[in-house]
Amino acid sequence: MSILRAAGYARFSTDKQCSIDIQFAQISAYCQQHQLELSPAHLYSDEGKSGMLTTRGGYQQLLTDARSHAFDAIILYDITRGNRDISNWFAFRREMKRLHIQVISLNDHLGDIDDPADFLPELIAAGMGQTHVLTSRKKSMDKVDYLAAQGKFLGGLAPFGYRIEAGKYVIVPEEAEIVRLIFDKYAHGASYAQIMAALPPGLTGRRGRPMGKNSLITILRNERYAGTYSWCTRQVRYFTRWAGGGPSDRSVRIEGAIPPIIDRAIWQKARYRMETNKPNILNHGKREYLLSGLLHCGACGGAFGGVTTVNKKGYEYKFYTCLNKRRTRQCKAKNLAANDIEPLILSLLRRALQNDEAIQYCADAILDAGKSRSAKNDLAEKQQQLAEVERKISNLVKVLASGFDSDPVRDELSALSTRKIALTQQITQAQARSTADGLLTRDFLMEQLRADAAALLHDSTQAKQLIQKYIVRIDVFDDQLKIVSALDLSRNPIAISLEKGKSAILTDDGLTTNGCGGRI
Repeated sequence: MSILRAAGYARFSTDKQCSIDIQFAQISAYCQQHQLELSPAHLYSDEGKSGMLTTRGGYQQLLTDARSHAFDAIILYDITRGNRDISNWFAFRREMKRLHIQVISLNDHLGDIDDPADFLPELIAAGMGQTHVLTSRKKSMDKVDYLAAQGKFLGGLAPFGYRIEAGKYVIVPEEAEIVRLIFDKYAHGASYAQIMAALPPGLTGRRGRPMGKNSLITILRNERYAGTYSWCTRQVRYFTRWAGGGPSDRSVRIEGAIPPIIDRAIWQKARYRMETNKPNILNHGKREYLLSGLLHCGACGGAFGGVTTVNKKGYEYKFYTCLNKRRTRQCKAKNLAANDIEPLILSLLRRALQNDEAIQYCADAILDAGKSRSAKNDLAEKQQQLAEVERKISNLVKVLASGFDSDPVRDELSALSTRKIALTQQITQAQARSTADGLLTRDFLMEQLRADAAALLHDSTQAKQLIQKYIVRIDVFDDQLKIVSALDLSRNPIAISLEKGKSAILTDDGLTTNGCGGRI
């Protein structure tokens, strides 16, 4: 009779619970007593993690290895170490039964979950574990509600301008002066850029990062500066998961519970301006930035993002700017006018795709690069990348839905959406181009490259998709652009010099500059 291979899983959420070492010691002793083979490689643990969630790293690795049949049995200290949520526990039990993996609890009797006589005691044990969590949660919420009703600080970081002493807000004089400056300037019409210029150089926020535009918005939206305490105004989370952001029945709002830094009149004036400016806030999602995610600052290494401003006469100006410069004013990189840089990149790409020699070189280079890897593997890799991009998009959508609306979040969402389009196209092509032996053909690649060239010339709706497909990266310097293109592959990047005060234009005779429109 072969010896069963065992895995051990241990977890605790607070220091008051049985430690990981003690749980593993008990599991090891059990395996020795019952002649089970327990490998150190199959010991999984999660420290400080709630049993109500299944997103624990150690737990997920346990499931992954179980699905690959790395062991025959899983040993737990008790049911609650595995899951405190009844539905999660029995989902785990059903999956392990399907995989023919035995689940053993040192302190609970686990039988056949399909046998009513075994199922009921296990249901009661699992239910007791969830009841304990719900009871503890209710006591904790009651305590928090009690403290909130007194206007007490409930954790996290104190807003800039305050420190916390004995659970109460205390004004920090030197920071309070900066807060007053921000509110006063904004209430009297100053732009974010003008406010940033008036702040002390090198000013940092609570997390030690330089203050930027988003910091100003956060400060201007915080009614605590006017003396109003608020807590749990929206139901954002339920057991650490997104809960929709609707009104909360536990909301607390107390006027005068915090020493005010600004007077109510200034707060109302600033608030009125923010509310009346809302209709003019640009919806970045409706504007197309052809180079999203491709431009990188040569000065600081940060990403460039697309921005559109509207003047008082209603004229729009679309440009790309270094996001580090926009957020923190720590970078001096110049902006790029979108109406100059986008046509330039399109012209370069059109010329390259119309060059038959470049197309042949590109096809041969792709074939050389792919000799050691089949199209099937490439397709799988692209599908994994697409799944990761879709996961990130989903997370960012949740962030926006929660009310945290900021330029960096929208810029990242735009870049990921563009990446998703490119990956989807690449996957479709990879599925179509596979031959019987699973390898690319030169004729197919040539056909695809020429088809893309025709699309770029005659179908403007595909411009962004094709730019994202063929342009890998553009490094932006004050005097030049360095463009890395898929059409270059092993060749050196294209370097385009920019004459100061002039715009670069690509003509049939080559790259020239003119004196109109300023720098690109």
